[in-house]
Amino acid sequence: MRWEQQWGDHLKTILAHAEKTGRVPGTIANAPVPDDLYAGFWEAFKETGRHRPVYVGMGGVIFGRIPLQTVYAWLDENGIFDPEIRRLYLDVIARLDDEHVDFLNRSRNQPQTQ
Repeated sequence: MRWEQQWGDHLKTILAHAEKTGRVPGTIANAPVPDDLYAGFWEAFKETGRHRPVYVGMGGVIFGRIPLQTVYAWLDENGIFDPEIRRLYLDVIARLDDEHVDFLNRSRNQPQTQ
């Protein structure tokens, strides 16, 4: 997730440069590949993250956590009904979300230097 936070917004540009020059930058060559074991968690996190609330006020932008009802709906839609598996998904998504929201709130509210 940290790789995507750092490079994800620039991925199209990096890939275009790689295609143009015929050289694969280390940024791409060293990109982590999610293990199949974690692919479902990552997919759930990415899909449910689209429903994250964003608050705008005088203090700047604040990104909220993914609502639990969104995660429950995703689990239902994907046929995940086993209580233990559901708890595992909830735990993993919450941990990923904590890290991601902290990153977003830190990076979006820092003064831009020119």
